[in-house]
Amino acid sequence: MPYQLGPSSACSGELLLDKIATHHKVRSSAGSQVADVAIIGGGIVGACSALALQAAGESVVIYDARGPGAGASFGNAGLISADTCVPMSLPGTLAKVPGWLLKPDGPLSIDPAYMLKIAPWLLRFVKAGGRDRAMEISVALKALHTDSLQRYRQILGEKAYADFIRLSGQIHVLNDAGPSGLNPAIMAIWEKNGVETRMLDGDEMRQMLPALGRHVKHGIFFARNGYTMDPQKLTQTLSDRAIAAGAQMRIEKVVSIIPEQNGLVRLVTNVDDVVYRKVIVAAGAWSPRLLELVGLKIPFDTERGYHVMLPNPGLEIRLPVVDRDNGFGVTPMAKGLRVAGTVEFAGLDKPPNLKRTAAMLRHAERLLPGLDTSNHKVWMGFRPSTPDSLPFIDRHPSIPNLHIASGNGHFGMTAGPMMGQLVAEEVLGRKTSIDVSPYRMSRFS
Repeated sequence: MPYQLGPSSACSGELLLDKIATHHKVRSSAGSQVADVAIIGGGIVGACSALALQAAGESVVIYDARGPGAGASFGNAGLISADTCVPMSLPGTLAKVPGWLLKPDGPLSIDPAYMLKIAPWLLRFVKAGGRDRAMEISVALKALHTDSLQRYRQILGEKAYADFIRLSGQIHVLNDAGPSGLNPAIMAIWEKNGVETRMLDGDEMRQMLPALGRHVKHGIFFARNGYTMDPQKLTQTLSDRAIAAGAQMRIEKVVSIIPEQNGLVRLVTNVDDVVYRKVIVAAGAWSPRLLELVGLKIPFDTERGYHVMLPNPGLEIRLPVVDRDNGFGVTPMAKGLRVAGTVEFAGLDKPPNLKRTAAMLRHAERLLPGLDTSNHKVWMGFRPSTPDSLPFIDRHPSIPNLHIASGNGHFGMTAGPMMGQLVAEEVLGRKTSIDVSPYRMSRFS
């Protein structure tokens, strides 16, 4: 589970809810009673999937061992980025990896004891960085992300949308070379996907963010990107809407998935045993362990991400700022300023490496001189990461009623509403809103 450490120096959501409530409520799932759809995972993808299925008349049970929004949907940077479409692996990325690993406070860390396990994933990561493949991936990412803010407005309704979402734009800080130092592949991807960018000099950036350090000379403004003030509460609100309309939330750990006759799927938890017509695995970084229970291995690993929450930052930050070179971002939130990011590969079981949060704080203090980091709280969680930055939207090859919706990496809050819609359409056997072939597991066959 994520680690939290204490102080350390086209319709409205209201109408959608009414529509859902007119359908039947979840039947009792005691014993072997067959219910409609089970979703394993109470994060943003699980919540959005539940709402989309209920709108179509399905009864839904959501399983999560820790409750809604307790994993990556709690601890992420809160960015909702309609214009995000650049994959992590690009031409030229491989050449930078040794430098990142040799830099103690760099954006990437791999535990030496984990190197053998991560090696197959890394080989696929390198392969995904070819120019043509990276361009294909970017198009598939843009399809998932482009309508994210409008979809949040639909499922939340105007009032809740105004409470949680800010269409502020985002500033991405560049290094001293400025735009000329950008990877040409990134520029080509932005042009291909119609991404709106505006290059800024240091003075222009400080007009938007006066607290920005004087050493910052170049940046990019993404006007169509925004953020959420509280990613956990946003996820919980969507889950609460599903529950109010009849869904069940079960705070239980799924310990076994068993295919039954007639296409049914049995879930055994720490306290119960229930049979469902359909099951969706949307358990984020824990999805591979669940799928191994049914003989399915997928090219999927875990990025350990960190955040530091600053309750009284002492600075006014009105929009997110991303430090691309150092791999972190700073986001204003309801309870303070969140500094979040970095990539660490060390698996699900090791304790947090607090050197990562200390390095992130040093970078943040340089980016924003005068930042008050006292009484901060640190957190570590797990990103569900695929080698090509694309999630999996698919079904088990021999258990057709067992569906998979996981692997969004850094982009879960952005992709959540579309992911929920797509997996619901797959479960219902309907034509999907966009082509889902780029997200199939077979791309790694």
